[in-house]
Amino acid sequence: MSFQFYPNLSTDLSRLLDSADDYNVRMLIGKDGNARTFNAHSVILRARSAYFHAALSKDWARTEEGSIIFKKENISPKIFQVILRYIYGGVLSCKLETGNEVLELLLAADEMQLEELIKPVQMHLLQEWEPWIRSNFILLHRVSSANSAFKELFAYCSETILDDPVILFKTGDYLTADEDTLISVLERNDLVMEEVDIWNHVISWGKARMNETLAADPNKWVDEDFEVLKSVLKRCLPLVRVDTIRPEDFYNQVKPYKKILPRELYQAILKRQFIPSSPLSLNVLPPRTGIDSNLITWKHVDILASWIDRKGRDQYYLKQNQYCFKLLLRGSVSGFTPKTFHELCDAKGPTVIIIKPAHSNDLIGGYNPIGWRDDGGYQSTTDSFLFKLSDNVGIGKISRVRNKEHAVGWHSDCGPDFGMSDLCLHGHFRDESSCYCRPESYASPIFSNVETFSVEEYEVFQVKRKSTKRVSESGKSVMDVMMNEVAGGIINAVTSRESDRVTNRDTTRDSR
Repeated sequence: MSFQFYPNLSTDLSRLLDSADDYNVRMLIGKDGNARTFNAHSVILRARSAYFHAALSKDWARTEEGSIIFKKENISPKIFQVILRYIYGGVLSCKLETGNEVLELLLAADEMQLEELIKPVQMHLLQEWEPWIRSNFILLHRVSSANSAFKELFAYCSETILDDPVILFKTGDYLTADEDTLISVLERNDLVMEEVDIWNHVISWGKARMNETLAADPNKWVDEDFEVLKSVLKRCLPLVRVDTIRPEDFYNQVKPYKKILPRELYQAILKRQFIPSSPLSLNVLPPRTGIDSNLITWKHVDILASWIDRKGRDQYYLKQNQYCFKLLLRGSVSGFTPKTFHELCDAKGPTVIIIKPAHSNDLIGGYNPIGWRDDGGYQSTTDSFLFKLSDNVGIGKISRVRNKEHAVGWHSDCGPDFGMSDLCLHGHFRDESSCYCRPESYASPIFSNVETFSVEEYEVFQVKRKSTKRVSESGKSVMDVMMNEVAGGIINAVTSRESDRVTNRDTTRDSR
């Protein structure tokens, strides 16, 4: 015979915490004006927590008047009370008012080795505190990176940076990001940001790490200030595509900091601004090729690129993908009619269409390798395909053309048109049932149990192969020049006293 009475046990032990007369532990929690004393039983604390099993042992505990004295200043009384009630009753029930409190609870649970709490608290934070998370993203990334127990948080942060690298600069705390995190974002070719904004963020990040009070106007800086900033940013600056910054922005935002750039690069950029046909004398990183989309991410782009090249689904990742996706049309901006589609997308070569049907969470679309026109009837190709995508990239579906003679339709009264009726946007695409998806010319349907639909949003991308990186006349790269300048004597030109000060600043910065 076996029965379990856990609810009653939980209730009785919780009552013991509130009304017992045999406490033998006095717990002083918090500090200064936010401190409180709790009473508890060592036998329960030691049985429920490996942390307390050690902290309240005879080897570690301090006693006064027959009671064990336990002090903990780095946890607030509010959070400790939640922990204590969980230890006694096995129930986590509380109303936390801020994301900071949830994070404090998570850190406290980890410190006290309450492993059972760690995953549920992480999931609660991720599910219920998204606005707070996005405002404190760098803090969470730093905390989860430093603690192997916070697997869910770390996975979320890593996935978010991969999916949306711009988030690093959207948060209020990006100035506290560690250098490796910043570099991992600057290396990305899919950052959808103006390069001058990236430059300004990097400069602000560098100044925040100088541990000095600087004049807001760099024209008032001394040479040593620029040398220190250059040293701080020696790994980051080569990753900023300064040569792609527009002339007016270069003059206003970059020129004031010209002393931190290689002289050769700065002069080459100035020359090209006066003589646009003048090539740079250095090997530079290619312009960023971010995906400007409200519907898909670079992960979807990598899958589509793999399908275009008839590779396996997992064949490509960001650095292997050889295609640029350039936005030609977004329905919510340009409209949802065949006329607009043909005006913006005809004669642009291969394109990918991404469609968000109304009343569906899926994305559907097609790849046209031969381009669009508004007359000419059906066109033949064996390389077109239809597809369905979802938030879970791994479950995408592809349907290749079966009847190549009707692969793509060029019709003035239709927008994107694949097959006899396999995927066609007709009339005003937002009108109910104006678009259809009936399998005829392609291998399988991409929109199950649906033949007509309307469009909530759609985007059209021109697909081009990436150009090869430019090669310099000297064979040197920006990275080579900058690293050589930092290491090759520029900073050594500072006096011995100033060099010591630079070293002290770097030491102070690294310890932060």
